[in-house]
Amino acid sequence: MRRPRVRRPAAGASPAAHLDTAMSEVHAARVAMRNALLELDQALSAGERVAPQFRRLIDAELSGTREEAAMLTALLITVDRDGRALAGSRP
Repeated sequence: MRRPRVRRPAAGASPAAHLDTAMSEVHAARVAMRNALLELDQALSAGERVAPQFRRLIDAELSGTREEAAMLTALLITVDRDGRALAGSRP
């Protein structure tokens, strides 16, 4: 399975480039999770067994993903209706 290509903004890139990259990264992560779901479903349907180490690894990755999604959501809450960061909402 191919991994999505990651775009990184150049040093000194405009803020719009950072937003484009952020959107691209979130979309790629969602697509990768969907692909992982399909692959795991196919493996289980084919009778493959899940080793305990694999289950622990997947659990750890999913926990990290949930934490990062929560942080992204919290950061988005700090944006007003016009798309600007609220005063005093960032360290």
